[in-house]
Amino acid sequence: MLLKTNKLTLKSVKNNYKHFLFDFDGVIADSFEACYGLCDELASGPVTREEYRRMHEGNIYELESEDEKIAESITSELNEEHFYFKKFIPIMLEISPFDGMGEVVSSWSQGGSLHVITSSLTSIVEEFLSRHKLRDDFQGVYGADVHPSKLKKMETIFEKYNTSPSDCLMVTDTLGDLREAERAGVDAVAVSWGFHTPETLAKGNPLKILHSPQELLDL
Repeated sequence: MLLKTNKLTLKSVKNNYKHFLFDFDGVIADSFEACYGLCDELASGPVTREEYRRMHEGNIYELESEDEKIAESITSELNEEHFYFKKFIPIMLEISPFDGMGEVVSSWSQGGSLHVITSSLTSIVEEFLSRHKLRDDFQGVYGADVHPSKLKKMETIFEKYNTSPSDCLMVTDTLGDLREAERAGVDAVAVSWGFHTPETLAKGNPLKILHSPQELLDL
């Protein structure tokens, strides 16, 4: 699905951008059901999958929730002792990458520097990538413990690499991330195999919505 006119053509991505910013959950890791299930378990009351998806239409850490447990989870200190992450870590490490994402990561790492920008913890993502032999393809991992805002994490990358937003491309599966990328001035492509549907993703004006890792490989 092509959403707006742009200069991207097949096999041109590596020539258009220097830094590739990957979301983790729902893009690399097939983790929606695990994330949703744990939220439903820990919330004060039942949470539907659609309600959980809507939580990611903005930055999850800026969510205003009437559910006391969800609100507590968002405002608590983000580390491995956090009650959500203590339960999530062993579950997460049993999850696999989406089929084909290993090949995408390996291929894209040859054309620029790769970074993970995630709402999960840096340590969890580091361990996951190492277990699946993907860590060496990434220059950095920026979790919620670095900063809850993905906008701020993008700005950290701009400063660290002395680069501009126009040199960066984000790959994400949520409307919330697309909105933060837009605020940062970063182009983004959206993938439909994660948390949000193509219809929801279209609200964030990505360059393209892709439906399989092979489509990422073909860019």
